[in-house]
Amino acid sequence: MNARQRRDRLARGSREAGRVPVEPPGTRPARFRLLRGLLLFSAIAVLAPACRKVDYVEIAPAQVVMKRRGEGLLLRALPKNRNGFYFPRLPARWSIDDRKVAKIDDNGQLTAVGPGRTVVSAEVEGHTGSADVTVESVESIRITPNWAELKVDDPAFRPSITPLDWQGHELRGRSIEMKAADENVADVDGEQVWPVGPGHTIVTVRVDDRTAPIDVTVTGPAKPAGKRHRH
Repeated sequence: MNARQRRDRLARGSREAGRVPVEPPGTRPARFRLLRGLLLFSAIAVLAPACRKVDYVEIAPAQVVMKRRGEGLLLRALPKNRNGFYFPRLPARWSIDDRKVAKIDDNGQLTAVGPGRTVVSAEVEGHTGSADVTVESVESIRITPNWAELKVDDPAFRPSITPLDWQGHELRGRSIEMKAADENVADVDGEQVWPVGPGHTIVTVRVDDRTAPIDVTVTGPAKPAGKRHRH
């Protein structure tokens, strides 16, 4: 490359360095995109405090039914604005009307204490939501009849067993357990009492944390081993 060629090349490079870059057709200049981003950020900064305003609070679930003492359930406070937007990070202050029925901690953990109805509340930024709580624990067991006089050869005795709540209403779907104090006198199979041998015993009926007795007397000679049940 001679001196003239070098001069031409340097001149051409200088002209290209001074050119303003041309955006491809159909694209927006970078400075326009930057300006649009700044405007959008400013709008968000201005509107965010207004959008964050809590208008009401919901509790999920809104109705709670608990079946036994000690049963627990985690409740959720849902603060929302008028458009239904949910603010998941806002803390709630929990309270409950009747602590004899249930208790609740700062995290919304609800625990059944005793039978009855009460209301649990969650407050967020001055707005309060509530949920109804019912504890349907077993308070008594009705057994009819609660005694039996059986002979060794009699069929199984099956009493009527009804768990009741604090108002005396029947509670359905509860598990019933029975056990004889002396299995040489009577044996239990499900909710049936089979006579085994002469004597007296108590069959204890248990539903959740409540118990009730059945007085059982059996007369006659004891059954041979292996023939105690007549299913």
